[in-house]
Amino acid sequence: MLLGALLVAVAMLAMFLLPVVLIVVVWLWLKSQALKRRLGQVELAMPVKIVAPGESWPLSLKFTARRSFMINSISLKISGIESAASGSGTDKTTHTHQLLLETHLIREAGMVEAGEAVEEILQIPFPDSEAFSFEASDNSIKWTAEVRIDIPRFPDWASTETLQLVPT
Repeated sequence: MLLGALLVAVAMLAMFLLPVVLIVVVWLWLKSQALKRRLGQVELAMPVKIVAPGESWPLSLKFTARRSFMINSISLKISGIESAASGSGTDKTTHTHQLLLETHLIREAGMVEAGEAVEEILQIPFPDSEAFSFEASDNSIKWTAEVRIDIPRFPDWASTETLQLVPT
């Protein structure tokens, strides 16, 4: 009797969650297809994942637009976040602190024409910081680089990579 009630409860939960999961998966697939139809294949290369403060850091972004469209900008955001957890069990609290947030404009707002090859090859000076990458069970310092193609009234294309900041 108890097993039957448990199976009915699990089946009802699955019947509720399955459509929600299906809707999310379909939405993500449609978004990726819409971006591919507009941008084509986007190639982002961050060949160096280990960087030092003040070092020149290479980055390249390439795509050939399949349709004409406006962009608000193409940007690179470098972010350093420190997090520390205190307490344990149900009293555990995680505190985060933004060490650095630096945005570089790769391309300004404007029209991208169908068939236009967009190729941006950059050498970005990495921010000067002594907060080197660190990972422990309750503490971390994480550095990320996010490239975003901001398209008005359309889903943005974005890619985020984790970097490791080390002493010179």
